[in-house]
Amino acid sequence: MKVLDLPGAAALNRELLPAYHDQLAAGVERRSHFFAGRYENIYIGRERLPAIEPVLRAACAVTARLHGGVPGDYRAGFWFNDTPPGGRTLPHTHDDDDELVSCVYYVQVPDNAGCLAVEEGGQRLLVRPRAGRMVLFAPDALHWVTPNLSGDSRLSIGINVGRTA
Repeated sequence: MKVLDLPGAAALNRELLPAYHDQLAAGVERRSHFFAGRYENIYIGRERLPAIEPVLRAACAVTARLHGGVPGDYRAGFWFNDTPPGGRTLPHTHDDDDELVSCVYYVQVPDNAGCLAVEEGGQRLLVRPRAGRMVLFAPDALHWVTPNLSGDSRLSIGINVGRTA
């Protein structure tokens, strides 16, 4: 697992958060994975969110450092996780396709918004989210998010990175 705080994240998140809400208001999203009373994944086209590009570039750059090559050798798919108070994400993996790295980037994180739990190397690791933080891990690592005990939603972006075709 690798944890990094993106430089310039505060300004980036000030662009991403309203852009996300604008796209929801426009009704352009697609939703999937209905578990525990909410859709875990919210998909918005990359072309509708130019502010997301620095996040995806960072994910590809770290993947290139871990797996060799240059960032352009990799592509990143993404979705939003908008977790309301009381919400959580159930245990799962991301090893369905050709992913090399999975990661989460935090856009909005109220206090007591839950932690990312990742099982890796026989250990359970807990990561406290922070706006601007990116956590990268192996796609086959079992992971989940503990309940959001705050009074506000936590907004994060799930990302899978694989090689370009």
